[in-house]
Amino acid sequence: MKNVWIFVDETGVLTRDPAQPFFALGALKLEKTATLYRELDVLAARARSGIDPRFEFKFNRINNTNRHLYVDLVDLFFEFPALYFKAFLVDKQHPGFDLESYFRSSWEAQISYAKILLRHIIAENEQAAVLADYLTKPKASTLFFEEEVAKISRYAPSGTPPATPPIFNVCMLESDASLFVQLVDVLLGLVVYDCKLKRGVHPPNAAKLSVLNVLKRHLGRQDLCRTLDVGGPPYFGVWEFKPFS
Repeated sequence: MKNVWIFVDETGVLTRDPAQPFFALGALKLEKTATLYRELDVLAARARSGIDPRFEFKFNRINNTNRHLYVDLVDLFFEFPALYFKAFLVDKQHPGFDLESYFRSSWEAQISYAKILLRHIIAENEQAAVLADYLTKPKASTLFFEEEVAKISRYAPSGTPPATPPIFNVCMLESDASLFVQLVDVLLGLVVYDCKLKRGVHPPNAAKLSVLNVLKRHLGRQDLCRTLDVGGPPYFGVWEFKPFS
Protein backbone atom coordinates (compact mmCIF):
# COMPACT_ATOMS: atom_id res chain seq x y z
CA MET A 1 0.00 0.00 0.00
CA LYS A 2 1.40 3.39 -1.02
CA ASN A 3 0.84 6.44 1.18
CA VAL A 4 -0.01 9.65 -0.68
CA TRP A 5 -0.85 13.26 0.11
CA ILE A 6 -3.89 14.98 -1.39
CA PHE A 7 -4.31 18.75 -1.16
CA VAL A 8 -7.80 20.12 -1.85
CA ASP A 9 -9.17 23.58 -2.60
CA GLU A 10 -12.46 24.93 -3.90
CA THR A 11 -13.75 27.91 -5.84
CA GLY A 12 -17.22 29.34 -6.30
CA VAL A 13 -20.36 28.74 -4.29
CA LEU A 14 -23.11 26.14 -4.55
CA THR A 15 -25.93 28.61 -4.01
CA ARG A 16 -27.46 30.13 -7.13
CA ASP A 17 -25.52 33.22 -8.15
CA PRO A 18 -25.53 34.49 -11.77
CA ALA A 19 -22.08 35.99 -11.23
CA GLN A 20 -20.70 32.58 -10.21
CA PRO A 21 -22.17 29.94 -12.55
CA PHE A 22 -19.53 27.35 -11.64
CA PHE A 23 -18.50 25.53 -8.50
CA ALA A 24 -15.30 23.52 -8.58
CA LEU A 25 -13.00 21.45 -6.41
CA GLY A 26 -9.37 20.77 -7.18
CA ALA A 27 -7.11 18.04 -5.83
CA LEU A 28 -3.35 17.64 -6.08
CA LYS A 29 -2.07 14.12 -5.36
CA LEU A 30 1.58 13.30 -4.76
CA GLU A 31 3.65 10.75 -2.91
CA LYS A 32 6.76 12.77 -2.05
CA THR A 33 6.61 16.43 -1.07
CA ALA A 34 10.18 17.50 -0.34
CA THR A 35 11.56 18.42 -3.77
CA LEU A 36 8.41 20.18 -4.96
CA TYR A 37 8.09 22.06 -1.68
CA ARG A 38 11.68 23.30 -1.97
CA GLU A 39 10.98 24.72 -5.44
CA LEU A 40 7.66 26.24 -4.35
CA ASP A 41 9.37 27.85 -1.39
CA VAL A 42 12.08 29.37 -3.61
CA LEU A 43 9.39 30.84 -5.87
CA ALA A 44 7.39 32.15 -2.91
CA ALA A 45 10.54 33.70 -1.42
CA ARG A 46 11.09 35.61 -4.68
CA ALA A 47 7.54 36.92 -4.43
CA ARG A 48 7.86 37.89 -0.79
CA SER A 49 11.13 39.75 -1.32
CA GLY A 50 10.15 41.44 -4.56
CA ILE A 51 6.42 42.12 -4.23
CA ASP A 52 4.88 41.63 -0.80
CA PRO A 53 6.30 40.07 2.38
CA ARG A 54 2.90 38.43 2.93
CA PHE A 55 2.56 37.18 -0.63
CA GLU A 56 0.29 34.18 -1.19
CA PHE A 57 -0.37 32.48 -4.53
CA LYS A 58 -4.04 33.01 -5.34
CA PHE A 59 -5.61 32.97 -8.78
CA ASN A 60 -7.74 36.03 -8.01
CA ARG A 61 -4.61 38.07 -7.25
CA ILE A 62 -2.90 37.60 -10.62
CA ASN A 63 -2.01 40.99 -12.09
CA ASN A 64 0.50 42.54 -14.48
CA THR A 65 3.04 43.02 -11.69
CA ASN A 66 3.12 39.42 -10.50
CA ARG A 67 1.99 37.43 -13.55
CA HIS A 68 5.56 36.21 -14.23
CA LEU A 69 5.52 34.41 -10.88
CA TYR A 70 2.30 32.60 -11.79
CA VAL A 71 3.77 31.62 -15.16
CA ASP A 72 6.74 30.15 -13.27
CA LEU A 73 4.33 28.36 -10.92
CA VAL A 74 2.49 26.72 -13.82
CA ASP A 75 5.80 25.80 -15.45
CA LEU A 76 6.94 24.28 -12.16
CA PHE A 77 3.95 21.93 -12.03
CA PHE A 78 4.99 20.41 -15.35
CA GLU A 79 8.56 19.83 -14.16
CA PHE A 80 7.34 17.12 -11.78
CA PRO A 81 6.09 14.07 -13.72
CA ALA A 82 4.78 12.28 -10.62
CA LEU A 83 2.15 14.93 -9.86
CA TYR A 84 -1.57 14.31 -10.36
CA PHE A 85 -4.12 17.13 -10.57
CA LYS A 86 -7.87 16.78 -11.01
CA ALA A 87 -10.52 19.50 -11.21
CA PHE A 88 -14.13 18.60 -10.40
CA LEU A 89 -16.40 21.06 -12.22
CA VAL A 90 -20.09 21.70 -11.56
CA ASP A 91 -22.01 23.94 -13.97
CA LYS A 92 -24.85 25.39 -11.90
CA GLN A 93 -26.58 26.65 -15.05
CA HIS A 94 -26.93 23.11 -16.39
CA PRO A 95 -30.67 22.45 -16.94
CA GLY A 96 -30.56 19.44 -14.63
CA PHE A 97 -28.85 21.18 -11.72
CA ASP A 98 -31.23 20.80 -8.78
CA LEU A 99 -29.20 20.84 -5.59
CA GLU A 100 -32.19 21.23 -3.29
CA SER A 101 -33.69 17.91 -4.41
CA TYR A 102 -30.60 15.93 -3.45
CA PHE A 103 -29.04 17.72 -0.47
CA ARG A 104 -30.35 19.41 2.64
CA SER A 105 -27.80 22.21 2.35
CA SER A 106 -24.97 23.49 0.18
CA TRP A 107 -22.58 22.42 2.98
CA GLU A 108 -23.77 18.83 2.71
CA ALA A 109 -23.42 19.03 -1.07
CA GLN A 110 -19.88 20.35 -0.83
CA ILE A 111 -18.86 17.52 1.47
CA SER A 112 -20.50 14.98 -0.84
CA TYR A 113 -18.75 16.37 -3.90
CA ALA A 114 -15.40 16.25 -2.10
CA LYS A 115 -16.02 12.61 -1.23
CA ILE A 116 -16.93 11.78 -4.83
CA LEU A 117 -13.76 13.41 -6.16
CA LEU A 118 -11.46 11.81 -3.60
CA ARG A 119 -12.95 8.36 -4.03
CA HIS A 120 -12.43 8.77 -7.76
CA ILE A 121 -8.74 9.70 -7.64
CA ILE A 122 -7.38 7.40 -4.90
CA ALA A 123 -6.04 4.23 -6.52
CA GLU A 124 -6.58 0.75 -5.11
CA ASN A 125 -2.97 0.57 -3.95
CA GLU A 126 -3.05 4.01 -2.28
CA GLN A 127 -4.02 5.35 1.11
CA ALA A 128 -4.22 9.11 1.46
CA ALA A 129 -3.82 11.88 3.98
CA VAL A 130 -6.06 14.76 2.89
CA LEU A 131 -5.31 18.41 3.64
CA ALA A 132 -8.06 20.78 2.54
CA ASP A 133 -8.46 24.53 2.49
CA TYR A 134 -10.33 25.62 5.61
CA LEU A 135 -14.09 26.08 5.37
CA THR A 136 -16.24 27.31 8.24
CA LYS A 137 -18.84 24.74 9.24
CA PRO A 138 -22.34 26.25 9.41
CA LYS A 139 -23.62 26.34 12.98
CA ALA A 140 -26.84 24.64 11.91
CA SER A 141 -25.01 21.59 10.58
CA THR A 142 -23.78 18.64 12.64
CA LEU A 143 -21.48 17.48 9.84
CA PHE A 144 -17.75 18.10 10.09
CA PHE A 145 -15.89 18.05 6.78
CA GLU A 146 -12.95 16.10 8.21
CA GLU A 147 -15.07 13.39 9.82
CA GLU A 148 -17.34 12.88 6.82
CA VAL A 149 -14.53 12.73 4.26
CA ALA A 150 -12.61 10.24 6.40
CA LYS A 151 -15.57 7.83 6.13
CA ILE A 152 -15.00 7.21 2.42
CA SER A 153 -14.86 3.53 1.53
CA ARG A 154 -13.48 1.80 -1.54
CA TYR A 155 -15.61 0.33 -4.29
CA ALA A 156 -15.83 -3.40 -3.60
CA PRO A 157 -18.05 -6.23 -4.85
CA SER A 158 -20.73 -7.23 -2.40
CA GLY A 159 -19.74 -9.99 -0.02
CA THR A 160 -16.02 -9.24 -0.17
CA PRO A 161 -14.07 -8.47 3.03
CA PRO A 162 -13.78 -4.76 3.92
CA ALA A 163 -10.85 -3.17 2.11
CA THR A 164 -8.27 -0.88 3.68
CA PRO A 165 -9.87 2.58 3.98
CA PRO A 166 -8.64 4.89 1.19
CA ILE A 167 -8.14 7.79 3.62
CA PHE A 168 -6.30 7.51 6.93
CA ASN A 169 -6.67 11.13 8.07
CA VAL A 170 -8.08 14.52 7.09
CA CYS A 171 -7.10 18.00 8.19
CA MET A 172 -8.29 21.48 7.21
CA LEU A 173 -5.90 24.41 7.19
CA GLU A 174 -5.73 28.01 6.01
CA SER A 175 -4.32 28.32 2.50
CA ASP A 176 -1.53 30.64 3.62
CA ALA A 177 -0.12 27.70 5.59
CA SER A 178 0.35 25.46 2.54
CA LEU A 179 2.07 26.20 -0.76
CA PHE A 180 0.54 22.98 -2.09
CA VAL A 181 -2.99 24.27 -1.46
CA GLN A 182 -1.97 27.53 -3.13
CA LEU A 183 -0.83 25.59 -6.21
CA VAL A 184 -4.25 23.91 -6.32
CA ASP A 185 -5.93 27.31 -6.01
CA VAL A 186 -4.12 28.61 -9.08
CA LEU A 187 -4.55 25.55 -11.30
CA LEU A 188 -8.23 25.26 -10.39
CA GLY A 189 -8.76 28.98 -10.82
CA LEU A 190 -7.35 28.83 -14.35
CA VAL A 191 -9.74 26.02 -15.32
CA VAL A 192 -12.77 27.89 -13.98
CA TYR A 193 -11.57 31.15 -15.53
CA ASP A 194 -11.56 29.46 -18.94
CA CYS A 195 -15.16 28.41 -18.29
CA LYS A 196 -16.16 31.93 -17.27
CA LEU A 197 -14.58 33.42 -20.38
CA LYS A 198 -16.50 31.01 -22.59
CA ARG A 199 -19.72 31.85 -20.72
CA GLY A 200 -19.05 35.59 -20.98
CA VAL A 201 -19.25 36.10 -17.22
CA HIS A 202 -16.28 38.48 -17.12
CA PRO A 203 -14.37 40.45 -19.75
CA PRO A 204 -10.88 39.02 -20.40
CA ASN A 205 -8.12 40.11 -18.04
CA ALA A 206 -4.77 40.32 -19.85
CA ALA A 207 -2.65 39.09 -16.94
CA LYS A 208 -4.86 36.12 -16.10
CA LEU A 209 -5.32 35.27 -19.76
CA SER A 210 -1.56 35.15 -20.31
CA VAL A 211 -1.14 32.64 -17.47
CA LEU A 212 -4.09 30.59 -18.76
CA ASN A 213 -2.47 30.43 -22.19
CA VAL A 214 0.73 29.07 -20.65
CA LEU A 215 -1.27 26.25 -19.05
CA LYS A 216 -3.03 25.53 -22.34
CA ARG A 217 0.28 25.34 -24.18
CA HIS A 218 1.63 22.83 -21.70
CA LEU A 219 -1.50 20.71 -22.06
CA GLY A 220 -1.82 21.09 -25.82
CA ARG A 221 -5.50 21.97 -25.36
CA GLN A 222 -7.49 25.11 -26.12
CA ASP A 223 -10.62 24.21 -24.15
CA LEU A 224 -10.29 23.38 -20.45
CA CYS A 225 -14.00 23.74 -19.70
CA ARG A 226 -14.86 20.12 -20.43
CA THR A 227 -14.01 16.61 -19.29
CA LEU A 228 -10.31 16.32 -19.97
CA ASP A 229 -7.60 13.73 -19.35
CA VAL A 230 -4.05 14.69 -20.25
CA GLY A 231 -1.83 11.84 -19.15
CA GLY A 232 1.33 13.89 -19.25
CA PRO A 233 3.25 13.20 -17.18
CA PRO A 234 2.28 14.92 -14.98
CA TYR A 235 -1.40 14.06 -15.09
CA PHE A 236 -3.88 16.94 -15.48
CA GLY A 237 -7.59 16.24 -15.64
CA VAL A 238 -10.96 17.97 -15.55
CA TRP A 239 -14.14 16.12 -14.60
CA GLU A 240 -17.21 17.96 -15.84
CA PHE A 241 -19.61 16.48 -13.32
CA LYS A 242 -23.23 16.11 -14.49
CA PRO A 243 -25.05 14.19 -11.76
CA PHE A 244 -28.50 15.45 -12.70
CA SER A 245 -28.39 14.89 -16.46
